[in-house]
Amino acid sequence: MNVWTYWHGPCPDWVRACLRSFHRHCVRSTVTVLSRDAALRLTAGVLDPRWADLPAGTGTDCLRASLLAEHGGWWCDADTAFVRDPYTLKRLTDRGKFLYFPWPTPPDRVCAGYCYSPKGHPVARRWLDYVNSALRHAENVGWGNLGEKCLTPIVRDAPAGTLEIPARLFMPVDVDADWERYFLPGRWETAAAPDTVAFGLNHSRFEAARPDQTAPPWRSSSLFHSLLAAGGAK
Repeated sequence: MNVWTYWHGPCPDWVRACLRSFHRHCVRSTVTVLSRDAALRLTAGVLDPRWADLPAGTGTDCLRASLLAEHGGWWCDADTAFVRDPYTLKRLTDRGKFLYFPWPTPPDRVCAGYCYSPKGHPVARRWLDYVNSALRHAENVGWGNLGEKCLTPIVRDAPAGTLEIPARLFMPVDVDADWERYFLPGRWETAAAPDTVAFGLNHSRFEAARPDQTAPPWRSSSLFHSLLAAGGAK
């Protein structure tokens, strides 16, 4: 089982800790952490290379589509702290469907940061075709347009080939609406469900809320700190 992620540019220590959690917990999967150059090589001839000229978030949407369509597996964003092996979800991946979950808060949006696809699945192919067309014509390449804004209708148009999974598997805390919970004292176990495999975090919010290394969630008592320790932070 593939587990894909990507990072380009300066990497904060806590994101490095997240990336260590991929290797610590995804022991029965093939984890690939791509740089921009490695991603360009891997997607050559499949994904229009103009994806690399886009802002990081939009370019990442393009990579998600390409890697899932061509290779299959899980896509999980780099700012994700694993606490269990995603192989425990094999009962779901064995169903041969595109797996997704919507954001917990309205409006209806498929979360593009956490998806599973069998190699060559029609949903992933349609996503990739949309991305390549947009890149070729330099149209609709704004924030989210090549990710959740195009993926959501593709998924909704293919109910037989898709399966909605619980958000708690990868986002037990709504990192959009309840992200400040990570700043409070606590242990990750209190926020996880028995089948939670990872905590999807939010690089943009966390970095913006970081006045110094002593402020929450950087304090050793915070839920955030316990989560990074579980993932293999050093």
